[in-house]
Amino acid sequence: AEMAKRLGFNWVRLHDGAGITKWFSLERQPGQFKLEGPDSQLDHLLNNKLMVLGLLDSSPPWASQASFRKPDGPYNYFWNATWIPQNREAWKNYCETVTAHFKGRIDYWEIWNEPYVGNFFTREWDAENKKKIKGDGSDYYKLVMEALPAAKSGNPDAKFLIAVRRGEFFEEFLKNKPVPDPEAVTIHIYTPQHLGSPEDYVSGYVKSMREEAQGTVLEKKPLWNTEGGMGPSAQHFYRRMEPTSHANRALDMASGLVRYHLSFLVNGVEKIFLYSFHGVGHWSEQWVVMGYDDSLPPHASALSNLFWQLEETKLQDSVKLDFGWVFFFAHAERPVAVIVPNISQPKPLALNASLKAQDMFGNAYEAKKVKPSWPIFLPYQSGQKEGLLSNLKKGL
Repeated sequence: AEMAKRLGFNWVRLHDGAGITKWFSLERQPGQFKLEGPDSQLDHLLNNKLMVLGLLDSSPPWASQASFRKPDGPYNYFWNATWIPQNREAWKNYCETVTAHFKGRIDYWEIWNEPYVGNFFTREWDAENKKKIKGDGSDYYKLVMEALPAAKSGNPDAKFLIAVRRGEFFEEFLKNKPVPDPEAVTIHIYTPQHLGSPEDYVSGYVKSMREEAQGTVLEKKPLWNTEGGMGPSAQHFYRRMEPTSHANRALDMASGLVRYHLSFLVNGVEKIFLYSFHGVGHWSEQWVVMGYDDSLPPHASALSNLFWQLEETKLQDSVKLDFGWVFFFAHAERPVAVIVPNISQPKPLALNASLKAQDMFGNAYEAKKVKPSWPIFLPYQSGQKEGLLSNLKKGL
């Protein structure tokens, strides 16, 4: 938690490695909430000045059909906890109890993790075919409409987010009445593509959601990408790769993740959560920021530079040039432009030294030391935007 804050991360989402608010863990027996452990874990995050996004999700087996599924066995989150609650009064009681208990410490709540994914939102067990039957958009709509008043009763000041994606789950909220009025709508985007422009995959995704929501209460709701990354990669390349071969891959990771975050910022997504900070997942290799031995890979440095460069800035303008995009982030004292070269750029940009450009790690920019696709940071003075653009065109 301390390292995350020092690098520039400001939020943590309570999922998987930090399942502090999950019903499955908090109320193993009906009416017996165990909150001492979660309290101390949460205090550790808050003491390091991290904002917290809680999750209202999962079901203890006594409140769902999990006891009817196979295989039986000890705690296994994917089999036991992600069933749709059957005991709906118990579900509402959990939402009220937990939001009341954490009031003032957790005031932002996302309702369920990825209900649109089959294994994460199971309605019932098909004994004949020995498989789970997935819940649909109507199941999630009903769950949300039960959770909201109960959770609001626990904490009237709390803000709530609904977890949808393009298609059925989003449409369910657009066609039913009443339509909930959440603080934000959450999406999860994983993609191996190197992003970084208003014409990329994220742009198309956001645009289609806005078009679907046109004329509804959800039309202008903020979008939060509460989980995501660039897809499978080395869990911790110092262990998983030969020392002689990992350098290029590590730098590719860094550039890809900086471009990934920039894409959300320039396409109107308000907050971005990276999965995952620490080396926890075992189901596949992930883009972790901190290794098992507490070491930091190059992309930790690159992300930290991005966060601190853009801290308290606001996107002002996007300009397309022959070699890529230039994004202007406004700030009263330290505005910064970010160049995101085309991924097919054949060679690094030969920038004029007077621009005082920085590479994606915050070092003085030297074309011979960077790759063509690396983002570039250009601090400038307010009112010098047009002059900077002119210099960029001349300096190539």
